[in-house]
Amino acid sequence: MDTDFQQPPPPLSTRMNERSSGTGSVSSIDPECLSGDFEFKSNMETVPYKVNAHCPWLCKESGYQNILEIIAHPAIFQRFSQSRCFSCTNHPLEIDVDSNMKNLICFAILPLIWTLFMFVALVKTQSVSLPYEILFSWKAIDYKFPNLTIRDRLLRSGEFKPENNVIAGIKIFGNKIFLTVPRMRDGVPSTLNYVEFNRNEAASVQPSNSPLIPYPSWEFQKVGNCSALQFIMSMEIDQFGRMWVIDVGRVNTMTDNPDNRCPPKLLLIDLNTDKVVKVHQFPSNVVSQTSNFLNDIVVGCKNKDNCWAYITDAADSKLVIYNLKEDRSFFVTHETMEPDPNAIVIPMLEGNYTFNSSINGIALSPIDLQFDRLYYRPLASFRLFSVATSVLQNAMNGKRLADSQVTPFERSFGHSGGLAMDAVGNMYYGLYSNNSVAHFNTRNEQETVLIRNDEAFQWPDTFSFDNEGYLYVTTNKMQRFITNTYDLSQQNFRVVRVYVGHQSYMYSSSTRRKNLQRFGWSNRMNLKKYT
Repeated sequence: MDTDFQQPPPPLSTRMNERSSGTGSVSSIDPECLSGDFEFKSNMETVPYKVNAHCPWLCKESGYQNILEIIAHPAIFQRFSQSRCFSCTNHPLEIDVDSNMKNLICFAILPLIWTLFMFVALVKTQSVSLPYEILFSWKAIDYKFPNLTIRDRLLRSGEFKPENNVIAGIKIFGNKIFLTVPRMRDGVPSTLNYVEFNRNEAASVQPSNSPLIPYPSWEFQKVGNCSALQFIMSMEIDQFGRMWVIDVGRVNTMTDNPDNRCPPKLLLIDLNTDKVVKVHQFPSNVVSQTSNFLNDIVVGCKNKDNCWAYITDAADSKLVIYNLKEDRSFFVTHETMEPDPNAIVIPMLEGNYTFNSSINGIALSPIDLQFDRLYYRPLASFRLFSVATSVLQNAMNGKRLADSQVTPFERSFGHSGGLAMDAVGNMYYGLYSNNSVAHFNTRNEQETVLIRNDEAFQWPDTFSFDNEGYLYVTTNKMQRFITNTYDLSQQNFRVVRVYVGHQSYMYSSSTRRKNLQRFGWSNRMNLKKYT
């Protein structure tokens, strides 16, 4: 097993013996309490907790094998006390793991085993350990300024504040890795950038900390110039070499005084000429100039002109649709795009973080399926949803989708943000509580955890594919940014790649075999069992 992966916890009986302290006794438990509220009491603390339908998610996210592992591990209760998987004031429970094991088994463990069995029958998850490369790693973000004099001036004026710069979006084109730095706070000199990377060369032993190069130019980054780029969170690159860039327009959105001077817009940039070839300014009745957060985008092009873009607005809980041929935009809503109040707390290594965020990640079914289905989920949610693109393309502006038009997946998922679909229908995402990257096979609904590392994979944010079978991901410890707790003496931002053997959803899977043979499939890990 890869030494970077966290080892599984010791067996249940071992941890019970380690933590035995002879406290209290087991009271009679009504089995219905297993889906209600109760308290765990020990000599150290009293922690309220509850058991509900999301407990399999809790077990997976915590790294423990099942609910029994968590009951036997008092230290875990504090970490997950706000995770909404535990609470029951009507039936207090005191556990003495030494003298009352028989009662505990009779009244608590057996019902939980039955519950776990039922969930295992419904939820399919497996794990592998893929090798990965850290290509770039930064303690703090810096830029390729025209000269040091300008850099020093921007530092003194506050136009460059390293602590307010966080890498988010990523896309690959040629030997450029494009990266976004959203202007959630002031002091971000450039919001769309790139670093050079020769994909045909193996990554060096030490990841690069290259300064970011503004794209397409420094002049196109000026705050307050509404023709320039203001706030870029995400972008997409189509199969015709065009970058689709969503610009929130608003800047300093995480401050008490956001700057709402510029309207939100969508730009198309020809990456072969570095020229803007299309600008669509969203009407105010589609995207608000004073409240939007255009977060993520996917694009389905059946030819160069017949393209539809789908964009999440994480602030106003809506899905924005854009038709290139008609140069027309509109939006739809549904309650599944709003945050789930039972899922706003994300348990992480350092504690619990609250994110009351709505529709966030988005993915599109592959071109081989005619881009026929759109997948989405809020950040504050345990669920994944999908809707037919034919429904979206024929909707009226402001339409609330009918419940029958939205398909929820029955299984629960861990917290995640960005989604990415490959050419054969595997959807990739991060698991924030588990510091890992997984994919979900939309054909057989099998989830596979691909990579896990508690340091390198804190908040896997955004994903991208190249044409050689590699998946790229940015990790950025976003929880530290939100709480102003970055330690700039540590590595905070990374660009990582892992070989998965597929291209993006924009390309037909018929090209897969040719590319695998070209780029050395026989020397790669055999991925057949999960691809």
